[in-house]
This record gives sequence, structure tokens and C-alpha cells, in this order.
Amino acid sequence: MKKNILSAVLALFALVVFSAAPSFAATPLVNAQWVKDNLAKPDVVFLDVRGSAGAFRAGHIPDAVFTSYGRDKWRVEMQGVPGMLPPVKNLEKLIGGLGIGNDTHVVLVPGGYSSGDMGIATRIYWTFKVLGHDAVSTLDGGFLAYAQDKKNPL
Repeated sequence: MKKNILSAVLALFALVVFSAAPSFAATPLVNAQWVKDNLAKPDVVFLDVRGSAGAFRAGHIPDAVFTSYGRDKWRVEMQGVPGMLPPVKNLEKLIGGLGIGNDTHVVLVPGGYSSGDMGIATRIYWTFKVLGHDAVSTLDGGFLAYAQDKKNPL
């Protein structure tokens, strides 16, 4: 009898905990295989955050969208302080212009060549989180990891 009650309590606890978690939450990191498995899904946007549009033109994940961290103003100077979070209305315009909506799973694609690449991806990841957008991940190893897997289309 005690065993049945304990099992019922544990099952109820698990139900409450897992049903409370938002269904749109994403893991912080995804790998190259995850990317391949999720290509062409309408609710996933691969946001290429590598340093130059030239690198993007030379090769990118199919249907990825390019953004420039500096040029697109993911950070701004406010009252003489550089690197500040832009006003929400500016971010809404930027993010919406990239084809990203409230229900979109955003996968950030840094270059994967340096810690600076990951720094940019982390800052953009943080920006989405500050805005309350939980469906955001970063490609582990960046574009370099994706490109090194020869099974992946470029």
C-alpha cells in the first residue's frame, strides 16, 4: 500500500513539474546532427552571426539568415556608454525583419573559430532571453562544426 501511494505521489510530482515547463523552451546548445534533422522546418530560423556577409555568401546552413552584430545594432551606445542593450522597439524591428516571430526557435550560428565568435552568439542569446524568448539555442562548435560534418549540405 505504501509503495502504491509513493508511486502515485512521484507520478503526480513528475506530472506537475513537467507540465509546468514551457513546451517552447529549447536546450542552450544543439549539435550539427540536430541542425541537419531540423532543416526546412518553418518554425526554426538559423541565425548566422559570423563576422562577415562574405563568409555567409561563401557557404552557410541552408535557409539561414545573416545578421551583423555591429552593423545591425544588437548593441548601441546610450548616454555615452557603449555596448548597451537597444530599446525593445528597435530589437523588435530587427528581430522581426530577420523573419523571427514569438513562436520561432532561433538557432544562433557563430563561426566556431574563436572565443570572440562565441561571445557574440552569447550576447545575442542573452538578448533573446531578456526579451522573454526562450526558444533559442546556439550551434555547438558553430559553423565550423557543421561544415566539418561532410554529410551536411552547405
